[in-house]
Amino acid sequence: MPLNFHGAEPFLNPVEQTICWNGDDGRRTVPCKVTSSAIDALYGTAELAEEDRWIIFNRHRGIFEAIAYKKYDAHQITEQGAVVVETVDIADYHGKFGEYRRPARGNWPH
Repeated sequence: MPLNFHGAEPFLNPVEQTICWNGDDGRRTVPCKVTSSAIDALYGTAELAEEDRWIIFNRHRGIFEAIAYKKYDAHQITEQGAVVVETVDIADYHGKFGEYRRPARGNWPH
């Protein structure tokens, strides 16, 4: 079954250093995660602040969801049934968005 996303609120897993959200395959909720290093790689940078990663995740959520969809469809899931988007998965997007600049305060996406 295809994996669907309904814009559910993402959350941080500080132990795994991932931003997590859920998909749904019609039978169950499917946990999805993107690693901090994958988020950093979109702008070819490292050591971003956590709030910057949230901004980048929200700005490019469609990319992360599309990759999670493809990985789920290819049965590339963990033993716990989660889909994890890693740096290697976003190779086509590495550094594609130029240099990251934090938006001015008050203009941050929610």
